Amino acid sequence: MTGQDRAMGLLEKALKDFPADQGWALYLGGAKSLTRFANNTIHQNVAEESGEVILAALIGKRMGVATTSILTPAALRRCARQAAAMARLTPENPDFTSLPGPKPLPSLTTWFEATAACTPIQRAEAIRGFIDRADRLGITLAGALSTGAADVAVANTLGVRAYQALTAADLNIVAHTDDSSGYAFGLHRDFGRLDLDALADRAMAKCAASRGPRDIAPGRYTVVLEPPAAGELLEWMGYIGLGAKTVEEETSFMAGRFGQPITGERLTILDDPTDPDGLAMPFDFEGVPKQRVMLIERGVARAVVHDSLSAGKAGTESTGHGMTPGAGTGPMPLNLQMAAGDTPMADLVSRVERGLLVTRFHYVNGYLDTRHAQMTGMTRDATFWIEDGRVRHPVKNLRFTEEVLEAFRRIEAVSAERWPVAASWGEIGALVAPALLIRDFSFTGDTAF
Repeated sequence: MTGQDRAMGLLEKALKDFPADQGWALYLGGAKSLTRFANNTIHQNVAEESGEVILAALIGKRMGVATTSILTPAALRRCARQAAAMARLTPENPDFTSLPGPKPLPSLTTWFEATAACTPIQRAEAIRGFIDRADRLGITLAGALSTGAADVAVANTLGVRAYQALTAADLNIVAHTDDSSGYAFGLHRDFGRLDLDALADRAMAKCAASRGPRDIAPGRYTVVLEPPAAGELLEWMGYIGLGAKTVEEETSFMAGRFGQPITGERLTILDDPTDPDGLAMPFDFEGVPKQRVMLIERGVARAVVHDSLSAGKAGTESTGHGMTPGAGTGPMPLNLQMAAGDTPMADLVSRVERGLLVTRFHYVNGYLDTRHAQMTGMTRDATFWIEDGRVRHPVKNLRFTEEVLEAFRRIEAVSAERWPVAASWGEIGALVAPALLIRDFSFTGDTAF
Protein backbone atom coordinates (compact mmCIF):
# COMPACT_ATOMS: atom_id res chain seq x y z
CA MET A 1 0.00 0.00 0.00
CA THR A 2 1.23 3.45 -0.88
CA GLY A 3 -0.76 5.30 1.78
CA GLN A 4 -2.51 8.64 1.66
CA ASP A 5 0.48 10.86 2.44
CA ARG A 6 2.70 9.37 -0.26
CA ALA A 7 -0.06 9.07 -2.88
CA MET A 8 -1.23 12.64 -2.42
CA GLY A 9 2.36 13.82 -2.21
CA LEU A 10 3.05 12.35 -5.63
CA LEU A 11 0.09 14.20 -7.11
CA GLU A 12 1.14 17.48 -5.48
CA LYS A 13 4.59 17.10 -7.06
CA ALA A 14 3.04 16.27 -10.42
CA LEU A 15 0.84 19.39 -10.37
CA LYS A 16 3.48 21.80 -9.12
CA ASP A 17 4.19 24.44 -11.79
CA PHE A 18 2.00 22.45 -14.17
CA PRO A 19 2.65 23.50 -17.80
CA ALA A 20 -1.00 23.90 -18.85
CA ASP A 21 -4.09 25.98 -18.13
CA GLN A 22 -5.50 23.19 -15.95
CA GLY A 23 -4.06 19.91 -14.72
CA TRP A 24 -5.64 16.67 -13.53
CA ALA A 25 -3.65 13.97 -11.76
CA LEU A 26 -4.72 10.45 -10.83
CA TYR A 27 -2.79 7.88 -8.83
CA LEU A 28 -3.74 4.20 -9.07
CA GLY A 29 -1.76 1.71 -7.04
CA GLY A 30 -2.01 -1.36 -4.92
CA ALA A 31 -1.05 -4.91 -4.17
CA LYS A 32 -3.00 -7.96 -5.26
CA SER A 33 -2.41 -11.62 -4.43
CA LEU A 34 -4.05 -14.60 -6.06
CA THR A 35 -4.04 -18.32 -5.36
CA ARG A 36 -5.12 -20.36 -8.39
CA PHE A 37 -6.16 -24.00 -8.38
CA ALA A 38 -7.07 -26.60 -11.03
CA ASN A 39 -7.46 -30.39 -11.05
CA ASN A 40 -7.96 -30.18 -7.27
CA THR A 41 -4.44 -28.84 -6.82
CA ILE A 42 -3.13 -25.39 -6.01
CA HIS A 43 -0.75 -24.70 -8.86
CA GLN A 44 0.00 -21.00 -8.66
CA ASN A 45 0.37 -18.28 -6.08
CA VAL A 46 1.18 -14.84 -7.41
CA ALA A 47 1.47 -11.38 -5.93
CA GLU A 48 2.03 -8.07 -7.63
CA GLU A 49 2.39 -4.46 -6.62
CA SER A 50 1.93 -1.58 -8.98
CA GLY A 51 1.57 2.17 -9.03
CA GLU A 52 1.10 4.73 -11.77
CA VAL A 53 0.27 8.38 -12.18
CA ILE A 54 -1.95 9.50 -15.05
CA LEU A 55 -1.75 13.18 -15.93
CA ALA A 56 -4.11 15.20 -18.10
CA ALA A 57 -3.10 18.64 -19.34
CA LEU A 58 -5.80 21.05 -20.48
CA ILE A 59 -4.75 23.89 -22.78
CA GLY A 60 -7.82 25.79 -23.83
CA LYS A 61 -10.19 23.13 -25.06
CA ARG A 62 -7.46 20.64 -25.86
CA MET A 63 -6.51 17.73 -23.59
CA GLY A 64 -3.41 15.58 -23.62
CA VAL A 65 -2.78 12.55 -21.43
CA ALA A 66 0.45 10.87 -20.33
CA THR A 67 1.17 8.09 -17.85
CA THR A 68 4.19 7.09 -15.83
CA SER A 69 4.99 4.26 -13.45
CA ILE A 70 8.32 5.89 -12.57
CA LEU A 71 7.34 8.01 -9.61
CA THR A 72 10.39 10.20 -9.08
CA PRO A 73 10.00 14.00 -9.17
CA ALA A 74 11.93 14.17 -12.43
CA ALA A 75 9.74 11.51 -14.05
CA LEU A 76 6.57 13.28 -12.91
CA ARG A 77 7.77 16.58 -14.39
CA ARG A 78 8.63 14.82 -17.62
CA CYS A 79 5.19 13.19 -17.70
CA ALA A 80 3.54 16.60 -17.20
CA ARG A 81 5.51 18.04 -20.14
CA GLN A 82 4.49 15.06 -22.29
CA ALA A 83 0.82 15.56 -21.42
CA ALA A 84 1.06 19.25 -22.32
CA ALA A 85 2.81 18.43 -25.60
CA MET A 86 0.05 15.96 -26.45
CA ALA A 87 -2.58 18.60 -25.66
CA ARG A 88 -1.05 21.01 -28.20
CA LEU A 89 -1.37 18.33 -30.89
CA THR A 90 -4.94 17.31 -30.02
CA PRO A 91 -8.03 18.74 -31.73
CA GLU A 92 -10.19 21.02 -29.60
CA ASN A 93 -13.18 19.58 -27.82
CA PRO A 94 -15.84 22.30 -28.16
CA ASP A 95 -17.88 20.80 -25.31
CA PHE A 96 -15.11 21.15 -22.72
CA THR A 97 -15.57 23.98 -20.22
CA SER A 98 -13.53 23.12 -17.13
CA LEU A 99 -12.32 20.42 -14.82
CA PRO A 100 -14.50 20.05 -11.71
CA GLY A 101 -13.88 22.01 -8.55
CA PRO A 102 -13.73 20.54 -5.04
CA LYS A 103 -16.84 19.22 -3.30
CA PRO A 104 -17.36 17.54 0.09
CA LEU A 105 -16.86 13.79 -0.18
CA PRO A 106 -18.86 11.13 1.69
CA SER A 107 -17.15 8.89 4.21
CA LEU A 108 -17.42 5.20 3.33
CA THR A 109 -15.73 2.17 4.86
CA THR A 110 -13.81 0.49 2.06
CA TRP A 111 -10.75 -0.82 3.93
CA PHE A 112 -10.63 -4.03 5.95
CA GLU A 113 -7.39 -5.12 7.56
CA ALA A 114 -8.37 -8.81 7.39
CA THR A 115 -8.35 -8.54 3.60
CA ALA A 116 -5.15 -6.51 3.31
CA ALA A 117 -3.29 -8.86 5.69
CA CYS A 118 -4.54 -12.13 4.19
CA THR A 119 -1.62 -14.49 3.54
CA PRO A 120 -1.03 -17.21 0.93
CA ILE A 121 -1.31 -19.76 3.76
CA GLN A 122 -4.77 -18.50 4.69
CA ARG A 123 -5.94 -18.72 1.11
CA ALA A 124 -4.39 -22.15 0.64
CA GLU A 125 -5.98 -23.52 3.80
CA ALA A 126 -9.41 -22.28 2.71
CA ILE A 127 -8.99 -23.85 -0.71
CA ARG A 128 -7.71 -27.14 0.73
CA GLY A 129 -10.89 -27.50 2.78
CA PHE A 130 -13.22 -27.54 -0.20
CA ILE A 131 -10.81 -29.47 -2.43
CA ASP A 132 -10.87 -32.28 0.15
CA ARG A 133 -14.67 -32.37 -0.07
CA ALA A 134 -14.52 -32.35 -3.87
CA ASP A 135 -12.12 -35.31 -3.87
CA ARG A 136 -14.55 -37.33 -1.79
CA LEU A 137 -17.36 -36.50 -4.24
CA GLY A 138 -15.38 -37.27 -7.38
CA ILE A 139 -15.60 -33.65 -8.51
CA THR A 140 -12.75 -31.56 -9.90
CA LEU A 141 -12.41 -27.90 -8.94
CA ALA A 142 -10.75 -24.99 -10.73
CA GLY A 143 -10.71 -21.30 -9.97
CA ALA A 144 -8.95 -18.61 -8.00
CA LEU A 145 -9.15 -16.91 -4.62
CA SER A 146 -7.76 -13.38 -4.61
CA THR A 147 -7.24 -10.65 -2.02
CA GLY A 148 -5.92 -7.18 -2.54
CA ALA A 149 -5.54 -3.61 -1.38
CA ALA A 150 -5.46 -0.49 -3.50
CA ASP A 151 -5.07 3.30 -3.37
CA VAL A 152 -6.99 5.75 -5.52
CA ALA A 153 -5.98 9.41 -5.29
CA VAL A 154 -7.17 12.36 -7.39
CA ALA A 155 -6.06 15.98 -7.51
CA ASN A 156 -6.39 18.87 -9.91
CA THR A 157 -5.24 22.46 -10.19
CA LEU A 158 -8.70 23.73 -9.15
CA GLY A 159 -8.33 22.30 -5.66
CA VAL A 160 -9.83 18.81 -5.91
CA ARG A 161 -8.17 16.46 -3.43
CA ALA A 162 -9.55 12.94 -2.91
CA TYR A 163 -8.06 9.73 -1.54
CA GLN A 164 -9.49 6.30 -0.76
CA ALA A 165 -7.90 3.07 0.41
CA LEU A 166 -9.70 -0.03 -0.85
CA THR A 167 -9.60 -3.74 -0.18
CA ALA A 168 -11.39 -6.54 -2.03
CA ALA A 169 -11.52 -10.32 -1.92
CA ASP A 170 -13.21 -12.70 -4.34
CA LEU A 171 -13.60 -16.39 -5.09
CA ASN A 172 -14.32 -17.63 -8.61
CA ILE A 173 -14.91 -21.39 -8.69
CA VAL A 174 -15.98 -23.95 -11.28
CA ALA A 175 -16.69 -27.56 -10.32
CA HIS A 176 -16.74 -30.14 -13.09
CA THR A 177 -16.90 -33.82 -14.05
CA ASP A 178 -16.60 -35.37 -17.48
CA ASP A 179 -20.14 -34.26 -18.44
CA SER A 180 -21.21 -31.61 -15.94
CA SER A 181 -20.13 -28.37 -14.29
CA GLY A 182 -21.24 -25.89 -11.66
CA TYR A 183 -20.26 -22.32 -10.85
CA ALA A 184 -20.17 -19.89 -7.95
CA PHE A 185 -18.71 -16.46 -7.35
CA GLY A 186 -18.51 -14.23 -4.31
CA LEU A 187 -16.80 -10.98 -3.38
CA HIS A 188 -16.63 -8.49 -0.55
CA ARG A 189 -14.25 -5.82 0.63
CA ASP A 190 -14.01 -7.78 3.92
CA PHE A 191 -12.38 -11.20 3.44
CA GLY A 192 -14.01 -12.34 6.65
CA ARG A 193 -17.46 -11.81 5.14
CA LEU A 194 -16.87 -14.26 2.28
CA ASP A 195 -18.45 -17.65 3.02
CA LEU A 196 -15.98 -19.62 0.95
CA ASP A 197 -17.30 -23.03 1.96
CA ALA A 198 -20.86 -22.11 1.02
CA LEU A 199 -19.72 -20.85 -2.39
CA ALA A 200 -17.73 -24.00 -3.07
CA ASP A 201 -20.64 -26.18 -1.96
CA ARG A 202 -22.98 -24.30 -4.30
CA ALA A 203 -20.68 -24.96 -7.26
CA MET A 204 -20.29 -28.64 -6.35
CA ALA A 205 -24.02 -29.13 -5.82
CA LYS A 206 -24.70 -27.64 -9.27
CA CYS A 207 -22.07 -29.91 -10.78
CA ALA A 208 -23.43 -33.06 -9.14
CA ALA A 209 -26.99 -32.25 -10.19
CA SER A 210 -26.10 -31.52 -13.81
CA ARG A 211 -24.58 -34.91 -14.71
CA GLY A 212 -25.97 -36.56 -17.80
CA PRO A 213 -27.55 -33.52 -19.49
CA ARG A 214 -30.26 -34.23 -22.04
CA ASP A 215 -30.77 -32.73 -25.47
CA ILE A 216 -33.18 -29.83 -25.77
CA ALA A 217 -34.44 -28.03 -28.85
CA PRO A 218 -34.06 -24.28 -29.30
CA GLY A 219 -37.24 -22.28 -28.77
CA ARG A 220 -38.96 -19.87 -26.42
CA TYR A 221 -38.98 -20.95 -22.80
CA THR A 222 -39.97 -19.49 -19.48
CA VAL A 223 -36.68 -19.08 -17.59
CA VAL A 224 -35.44 -18.54 -14.09
CA LEU A 225 -32.19 -16.61 -14.46
CA GLU A 226 -30.07 -16.90 -11.35
CA PRO A 227 -28.15 -13.75 -10.30
CA PRO A 228 -24.98 -14.52 -12.32
CA ALA A 229 -27.08 -14.80 -15.50
CA ALA A 230 -29.14 -11.69 -14.72
CA GLY A 231 -25.95 -9.83 -13.79
CA GLU A 232 -24.32 -10.60 -17.15
CA LEU A 233 -27.24 -8.89 -18.91
CA LEU A 234 -27.08 -6.00 -16.44
CA GLU A 235 -23.38 -5.40 -17.05
CA TRP A 236 -23.94 -5.23 -20.81
CA MET A 237 -26.80 -2.76 -20.30
CA GLY A 238 -24.36 -0.53 -18.47
CA TYR A 239 -21.87 -0.68 -21.32
CA ILE A 240 -24.28 -0.03 -24.16
CA GLY A 241 -26.86 2.31 -22.77
CA LEU A 242 -26.67 3.70 -19.23
CA GLY A 243 -23.91 6.28 -19.72
CA ALA A 244 -24.38 9.77 -21.16
CA LYS A 245 -22.01 9.27 -24.09
CA THR A 246 -24.13 6.50 -25.60
CA VAL A 247 -27.18 8.78 -25.33
CA GLU A 248 -25.30 11.63 -27.03
CA GLU A 249 -24.33 9.26 -29.83
CA GLU A 250 -27.92 7.98 -30.03
CA THR A 251 -26.79 4.37 -29.74
CA SER A 252 -28.34 3.89 -26.29
CA PHE A 253 -31.69 2.22 -25.71
CA MET A 254 -32.40 5.19 -23.41
CA ALA A 255 -31.96 7.87 -26.11
CA GLY A 256 -35.17 9.80 -26.73
CA ARG A 257 -37.09 7.66 -24.25
CA PHE A 258 -36.67 9.38 -20.89
CA GLY A 259 -39.92 9.35 -18.95
CA GLN A 260 -41.25 6.48 -21.06
CA PRO A 261 -41.71 2.81 -20.15
CA ILE A 262 -38.99 0.74 -21.81
CA THR A 263 -39.32 -2.48 -19.77
CA GLY A 264 -41.93 -4.05 -17.54
CA GLU A 265 -42.70 -2.39 -14.22
CA ARG A 266 -41.09 -5.18 -12.20
CA LEU A 267 -37.63 -3.99 -13.23
CA THR A 268 -35.73 -1.24 -11.45
CA ILE A 269 -32.06 -0.54 -12.20
CA LEU A 270 -29.92 1.93 -10.27
CA ASP A 271 -26.31 2.77 -9.68
CA ASP A 272 -25.65 2.82 -5.94
CA PRO A 273 -22.05 3.58 -4.92
CA THR A 274 -22.90 3.47 -1.20
CA ASP A 275 -23.99 -0.18 -1.00
CA PRO A 276 -21.20 -2.30 0.54
CA ASP A 277 -22.44 -5.39 -1.31
CA GLY A 278 -21.55 -3.61 -4.55
CA LEU A 279 -18.03 -2.54 -3.47
CA ALA A 280 -18.86 0.97 -2.31
CA MET A 281 -16.75 3.87 -3.60
CA PRO A 282 -17.18 7.53 -2.56
CA PHE A 283 -15.86 9.41 -5.62
CA ASP A 284 -15.01 8.94 -9.27
CA PHE A 285 -11.71 9.31 -11.14
CA GLU A 286 -12.30 13.06 -11.42
CA GLY A 287 -12.60 13.36 -7.64
CA VAL A 288 -16.34 14.12 -7.87
CA PRO A 289 -18.57 12.56 -5.20
CA LYS A 290 -20.56 9.63 -6.58
CA GLN A 291 -24.32 9.97 -6.52
CA ARG A 292 -26.97 7.29 -6.28
CA VAL A 293 -28.70 7.41 -9.67
CA MET A 294 -32.08 5.89 -10.50
CA LEU A 295 -31.66 4.74 -14.09
CA ILE A 296 -34.79 2.70 -14.82
CA GLU A 297 -37.57 2.95 -12.25
CA ARG A 298 -40.31 0.36 -12.42
CA GLY A 299 -39.70 0.06 -16.14
CA VAL A 300 -39.51 3.81 -16.88
CA ALA A 301 -36.30 5.34 -18.28
CA ARG A 302 -35.24 8.01 -15.79
CA ALA A 303 -31.58 8.97 -16.20
CA VAL A 304 -28.07 8.03 -17.24
CA VAL A 305 -24.81 8.70 -15.43
CA HIS A 306 -22.61 11.74 -16.19
CA ASP A 307 -19.05 12.90 -15.87
CA SER A 308 -18.04 16.57 -15.92
CA LEU A 309 -17.76 16.75 -19.71
CA SER A 310 -21.12 15.15 -20.49
CA ALA A 311 -22.81 17.08 -17.71
CA GLY A 312 -21.58 20.38 -19.10
CA LYS A 313 -22.84 19.48 -22.52
CA ALA A 314 -26.24 18.41 -21.15
CA GLY A 315 -26.60 21.41 -18.85
CA THR A 316 -26.65 19.35 -15.69
CA GLU A 317 -24.23 18.26 -12.95
CA SER A 318 -21.83 15.35 -12.92
CA THR A 319 -23.20 12.33 -11.08
CA GLY A 320 -19.68 11.26 -10.16
CA HIS A 321 -19.15 8.65 -12.85
CA GLY A 322 -16.06 9.98 -14.60
CA MET A 323 -13.49 7.48 -15.83
CA THR A 324 -9.73 7.80 -16.12
CA PRO A 325 -8.22 10.63 -18.19
CA GLY A 326 -8.51 9.91 -21.89
CA ALA A 327 -10.89 6.97 -21.49
CA GLY A 328 -13.05 6.65 -24.58
CA THR A 329 -16.05 5.13 -22.84
CA GLY A 330 -17.45 8.32 -21.35
CA PRO A 331 -19.10 8.06 -17.93
CA MET A 332 -19.84 4.54 -16.71
CA PRO A 333 -22.07 3.08 -13.97
CA LEU A 334 -19.70 0.88 -11.96
CA ASN A 335 -22.06 0.05 -9.07
CA LEU A 336 -25.02 -1.24 -11.04
CA GLN A 337 -27.86 -2.98 -9.26
CA MET A 338 -31.21 -4.50 -10.02
CA ALA A 339 -33.63 -3.81 -7.20
CA ALA A 340 -34.88 -6.79 -5.23
CA GLY A 341 -38.39 -8.11 -5.61
CA ASP A 342 -40.66 -9.80 -3.09
CA THR A 343 -40.45 -13.48 -4.10
CA PRO A 344 -38.09 -15.83 -2.25
CA MET A 345 -35.54 -17.17 -4.72
CA ALA A 346 -36.46 -20.74 -3.80
CA ASP A 347 -40.07 -20.08 -4.88
CA LEU A 348 -39.33 -18.90 -8.41
CA VAL A 349 -39.02 -22.43 -9.82
CA SER A 350 -42.36 -23.41 -8.29
CA ARG A 351 -44.06 -20.82 -10.51
CA VAL A 352 -42.79 -22.40 -13.74
CA GLU A 353 -44.96 -24.98 -15.50
CA ARG A 354 -42.40 -25.79 -18.19
CA GLY A 355 -39.10 -23.97 -18.60
CA LEU A 356 -35.42 -23.64 -17.76
CA LEU A 357 -33.26 -22.78 -14.76
CA VAL A 358 -30.13 -20.95 -15.97
CA THR A 359 -27.09 -20.62 -13.71
CA ARG A 360 -25.16 -18.14 -15.83
CA PHE A 361 -24.36 -16.92 -19.34
CA HIS A 362 -21.00 -16.58 -21.07
CA TYR A 363 -19.60 -15.23 -24.35
CA VAL A 364 -22.34 -12.61 -24.36
CA ASN A 365 -22.26 -10.02 -27.15
CA GLY A 366 -24.35 -6.94 -26.46
CA TYR A 367 -23.50 -5.00 -29.61
CA LEU A 368 -25.98 -6.62 -32.01
CA ASP A 369 -28.53 -3.81 -31.74
CA THR A 370 -27.84 -1.47 -28.86
CA ARG A 371 -31.00 0.60 -29.41
CA HIS A 372 -33.03 -2.45 -28.42
CA ALA A 373 -30.40 -4.05 -26.16
CA GLN A 374 -30.30 -7.12 -28.38
CA MET A 375 -27.78 -9.64 -27.08
CA THR A 376 -26.61 -13.16 -27.77
CA GLY A 377 -24.70 -15.64 -25.64
CA MET A 378 -24.72 -19.15 -24.23
CA THR A 379 -25.79 -20.84 -21.04
CA ARG A 380 -23.01 -22.39 -18.96
CA ASP A 381 -22.24 -24.42 -15.83
CA ALA A 382 -25.59 -26.11 -15.18
CA THR A 383 -28.87 -25.54 -17.00
CA PHE A 384 -31.94 -27.50 -15.91
CA TRP A 385 -35.38 -28.42 -17.21
CA ILE A 386 -38.28 -27.34 -14.99
CA GLU A 387 -41.67 -29.04 -15.17
CA ASP A 388 -44.71 -28.59 -12.93
CA GLY A 389 -42.76 -26.32 -10.61
CA ARG A 390 -39.86 -28.69 -10.00
CA VAL A 391 -36.35 -29.07 -11.40
CA ARG A 392 -36.49 -32.39 -13.29
CA HIS A 393 -33.14 -32.95 -15.03
CA PRO A 394 -30.14 -31.15 -16.54
CA VAL A 395 -30.12 -30.14 -20.21
CA LYS A 396 -27.37 -29.29 -22.67
CA ASN A 397 -26.41 -25.69 -23.19
CA LEU A 398 -28.33 -23.36 -25.47
CA ARG A 399 -27.55 -20.14 -27.31
CA PHE A 400 -29.90 -17.24 -26.66
CA THR A 401 -30.59 -14.27 -28.91
CA GLU A 402 -32.93 -11.80 -27.28
CA GLU A 403 -33.95 -8.15 -27.22
CA VAL A 404 -33.34 -7.71 -23.53
CA LEU A 405 -35.65 -4.70 -23.16
CA GLU A 406 -38.50 -6.81 -24.51
CA ALA A 407 -37.49 -9.75 -22.33
CA PHE A 408 -37.59 -7.46 -19.30
CA ARG A 409 -41.17 -6.55 -20.24
CA ARG A 410 -41.97 -10.20 -19.65
CA ILE A 411 -40.55 -10.43 -16.13
CA GLU A 412 -43.10 -12.19 -13.94
CA ALA A 413 -41.19 -12.22 -10.64
CA VAL A 414 -37.99 -10.90 -9.07
CA SER A 415 -36.31 -12.59 -6.11
CA ALA A 416 -36.04 -10.95 -2.72
CA GLU A 417 -32.44 -12.13 -2.40
CA ARG A 418 -29.59 -10.60 -4.38
CA TRP A 419 -25.99 -11.69 -4.92
CA PRO A 420 -22.88 -9.75 -5.90
CA VAL A 421 -21.84 -10.67 -9.43
CA ALA A 422 -18.44 -10.54 -11.11
CA ALA A 423 -17.76 -7.39 -13.16
CA SER A 424 -14.93 -6.66 -15.56
CA TRP A 425 -13.72 -3.49 -13.83
CA GLY A 426 -12.27 -4.98 -10.63
CA GLU A 427 -12.22 -3.55 -7.13
CA ILE A 428 -13.66 -0.10 -7.97
CA GLY A 429 -17.21 -1.44 -8.21
CA ALA A 430 -19.40 -4.52 -8.59
CA LEU A 431 -22.80 -5.65 -9.81
CA VAL A 432 -25.62 -6.76 -7.54
CA ALA A 433 -28.47 -8.78 -9.05
CA PRO A 434 -31.51 -10.82 -8.02
CA ALA A 435 -32.90 -13.85 -9.84
CA LEU A 436 -35.49 -13.18 -12.54
CA LEU A 437 -38.47 -15.19 -13.77
CA ILE A 438 -39.01 -14.27 -17.43
CA ARG A 439 -41.61 -15.63 -19.85
CA ASP A 440 -40.82 -16.64 -23.46
CA PHE A 441 -37.06 -16.13 -23.42
CA SER A 442 -35.66 -16.83 -26.90
CA PHE A 443 -33.08 -19.59 -27.42
CA THR A 444 -31.90 -19.80 -31.03
CA GLY A 445 -29.33 -22.60 -31.06
CA ASP A 446 -28.26 -25.75 -29.28
CA THR A 447 -24.89 -27.33 -28.42
CA ALA A 448 -23.38 -30.77 -28.09
CA PHE A 449 -22.43 -30.29 -24.44
